[in-house]
This record gives sequence, C-alpha cells and structure tokens, in this order.
Amino acid sequence: MTGDKYQYLLVLYEALLTMRLGSGVVGVEFEIPDAGNVDDLVIIGPGGPVEYHQVKFVLEPTGDPLTAAWFTEKKSEKATSPLQKFHASLIKLGRPCMWLQTNRDADPEDPILGRRNGRNLNLGERLRAANARLVREAIEVWCEHLELPRDELLDFLDHLHVQTGEPAYERLVVACGDRMRGEGLRGEPEMVKAALAMVEDLVIDNKQRVDREELNRIIEKLGLRADDARATLLVQQVVEDPWPDAATAAVDWTRCFEDDAPEARRRLRADLDWNEHLLPPLREAADAIRGSGHARVLITGSPRLSGWFAAGFTLRQVTGLEVTARSGPTSWSSHETQTAMPVERMEPAQLGNGEEIAIAISVPRLIGDAVRQYLEPSSGAIAELVELRAEGAPDNVLIQDAEQARGLMTAFFLEIEKVAAGRPIHLFFAAPGPLLGLLGHRWNRMPPLQLYEDTGGGGADGYRPTFAFDKT
Repeated sequence: MTGDKYQYLLVLYEALLTMRLGSGVVGVEFEIPDAGNVDDLVIIGPGGPVEYHQVKFVLEPTGDPLTAAWFTEKKSEKATSPLQKFHASLIKLGRPCMWLQTNRDADPEDPILGRRNGRNLNLGERLRAANARLVREAIEVWCEHLELPRDELLDFLDHLHVQTGEPAYERLVVACGDRMRGEGLRGEPEMVKAALAMVEDLVIDNKQRVDREELNRIIEKLGLRADDARATLLVQQVVEDPWPDAATAAVDWTRCFEDDAPEARRRLRADLDWNEHLLPPLREAADAIRGSGHARVLITGSPRLSGWFAAGFTLRQVTGLEVTARSGPTSWSSHETQTAMPVERMEPAQLGNGEEIAIAISVPRLIGDAVRQYLEPSSGAIAELVELRAEGAPDNVLIQDAEQARGLMTAFFLEIEKVAAGRPIHLFFAAPGPLLGLLGHRWNRMPPLQLYEDTGGGGADGYRPTFAFDKT
C-alpha cells in the first residue's frame, strides 16, 4: 500500500504543475491501459503525452542496490524482462521519453547505471563514449538480450532515464507541500495527505486523469487556498535537494566548490567567481519569482552564511517582497512582530590607515579575534574592526522564536548602519543562516559591501571574500 501511495503522491506532485504559468503541463494520467509498462504516470503537454514513468517502490531501498542485471531478469521462462518491456513501450508509443523512478539505490560501481548523464539521468548519452572493458561487456549483454545491434540499443537508451534513490515517502510529502505553497495553497502535511486521499478516490472511481479542472475541484472541496500564498526560492550549496523543482525557483551551487563532500563545500573553484558565476543564477531565480506574481517568498535549502545573505539581498524589501527564511524546522519572517534584542558593540581594533571598516557579527561564536588575525597581515584599506555581539553570546540557542530573530536582525542592521557611518563595509558573521537572510532582505541605503565566509582554517587562511555589493 505504501508503494501505491508513493505513486499517487508523484501524481499529485506533477499535477500541481498544471497551476503553474508556463509549465507546459496540462494534466497527468496514471494506470493507463495502453501505455505498456510505463503506465504509472504520464505527463501530458498541450500536444499530448511528453513523459511516461514507471514507479518502483521498495521498503528497504538500500538493501539491494539496483544494477544492470535487474533490467534483464525474468520471473519465468515465458515472462519478459524490464528491459524488454521498456523496449516494447518505446516501439508501441512512438519513441517517447521514458523514466524509471525508484527509491531503490543504484550500485555506484555498476557499468551501465554508473554512466548515467548526471544532468538528466539519461542512459544512452555517456555510454556512447565509454571505452572501459566492463562497460563494453555490459552493453554487449544488453544487445544480446534485446537482439539489437549496438547502435540501435544506444538509440533506445537515449529515450530511457533512470532516477534511483528517490526520497522517502515522508520527504515526498514535504516536497508536495512546498510545491502546493508555491501555487498559493496550504502545504501542511495533513493538507498534502488529504489531497492524496482525493487522488486515491479517483483510482477507486476508475478515473485516470488529473488536470487543472480536476485539481481545482480537489482544492475547493478541501479548502486548500492559502491566505498567505508564497513562492519558494531553493538555494543548494551544502547538499543537493532531491526535489528541486518543487520550488518556484531553484539555484544549484553544489558543483561550484573545490571539495565534493557536502560538509566541505566552502572554497570556490579557482576558475569561478562569486559575483560572476554564483550571483547571476540567484538573481535570475529572484526575477522568476517576481515574474510569478508572488509577494511573499520562502527561502530554503542549504546555503552557507554568505549565500543566506545574498538570497535575502536579491529579494530585498525595497522591491516590495516579504521573505521567510527557513533552515530545517525553523522559519523566521521579515514581517513578523519583533522582540527587542540588545546588541553589544565591542571596543574597535585598529588595523590600517584606510577609509573602510570591518564588522564581525557574533551570535553562536565570538569571532572578533579570528577576524582580526585574518585581517592584520594585509589590512591597509581597513581602518578598524568592530565586533557586534548579541547580548548573551556565544550561545547557539540564543534565538528562541521568530519575534526574537527579527528583533536581533533589526538591532544588528541599525548598529551596522551607525558604526559604518557611510564607509565601505567588510562583513564577517557567525550567526544563524535565516537571520542573515533577513538581514540581506533589510539591506538598503548602505555603502559598498564585501562579504566573507569562514573557510574552517585559521589565521590568514581563516576567511575568504565572497559576494560583493555596490552602494545601495
């Protein structure tokens, strides 16, 4: 039953695109009798079907990794294998785009699945250029199984995409909720599951299509319209999100850093620049959100601190937007009522003879000394360093609720404005990411700004400059 619910959650997830302007999706169909083995989910565009999906759900996705051998297995002598079924669907349906979607993990060493195109998970594209012996042998096994020459097999595989490691059922519920919020609906888990129950009722009634009209019927019956509809901006840096297209707009920086391990994604690749390569897609995402007509935006994902600030900055208050910044279960809003949160200004540390100022924000950690050690060897343009501490810092649970978060953000902004006194700012921070998202959102009528990110090192190697913003 969980497998069925998982499939129908995918139906709901894709059907929500019928509400999104410019999505190209007019409906979804499921359990289609004449769609071969890719009948679980069919995505319909204005001209007809555009994608056919087979959905495979297992209770222990990591217990038995998916390999090329699975595709050629037969349950009996007279049965056909999954690979034969996909090939038959290719011929029957006129060479469509086909997907296998499963929560089962793939064997990373598999000679076929390990060669999937990382961009679109297509099987054929990278196999053409593969020369390794094990890959050639695996291709030959599939050729013999289908009784096809190599070129015809690869042409078939150009139409087949394999998505493995699909998220857990409850994570898909969250993704559906995010997409529902982005389309102006209530997205709480109980609302998602109520909508899912309506999709299951369609199955019981032998209905096999959800289009905008059917979806609107479900929305009205369940009262899903939200008073506080909001778009979602997803920023991926530390980890990739398994459902990035649930967001109204998404940015993926995960491949922009020297270290591939998620926890080590701090140092930008030498051939990239923060402002030239990372900031443009963020601005494009912000423009897409403004173009969607939403006035409220939820920032989510896994940016590091500079990324949080930059995301809030691209969605600034002066553009007429409201933001909510979310990290895990925590959400803090730019338009929440606020509780006064004092900020302490520490004694300035004199550095160089220039006209610029460095400011360090300390909440869970006190970073004044570390920033000074980083700046001292080459601080000619920076006259002084001022550390601003939240009263009670260091404390990683200092902020207890959204009202305190907005109050502390306001206190930091006003103190920065006062301390800078029009001088260009070099900003360092040890603060919760959502707080910095709100600070970037508030940033206005301020001098030029350079942000810095903690590299995890020490001394002169402790920080690296990241995004820079002109006078605003």
